[in-house]
Amino acid sequence: MQSLSGNWNLVCFDCSVPRVISSRGQIDREQMEKLDGFLQAAGAASRNVLVMGHYPLVYPDGVRIGWDHELPGRSRVLELLAKHGARAYLHGHTHQGWALDHAGIIHLNCCSAGMMDTRSGRMPGFVVIDVEN
Repeated sequence: MQSLSGNWNLVCFDCSVPRVISSRGQIDREQMEKLDGFLQAAGAASRNVLVMGHYPLVYPDGVRIGWDHELPGRSRVLELLAKHGARAYLHGHTHQGWALDHAGIIHLNCCSAGMMDTRSGRMPGFVVIDVEN
């Protein structure tokens, strides 16, 4: 957990796993417990919380989710974010940018910061977020 300002915290978790055949992530019980603890601490400090992980938790209509390219258990992460009132979830993984509001939580995908999507020709991008007290 990192304080960004007087009213904002950033909570990050690493769910990326090197795999030979797929690009699936993994979040185990220990990681879920740590994430729950960090989110609870941020809420107890009366702070707005941004959460960052590699994989999307929700997808826009029309984006195909393959078994080999997802985060299994992402619904449990969504439940934790809702439970603790996270304001936004920042992620990447797919090389397509989007901003979705799902159950009051903004999901931002900046796409890839340094790699063009060879299938669609989409260029790399990034997102700058200004947080204020």
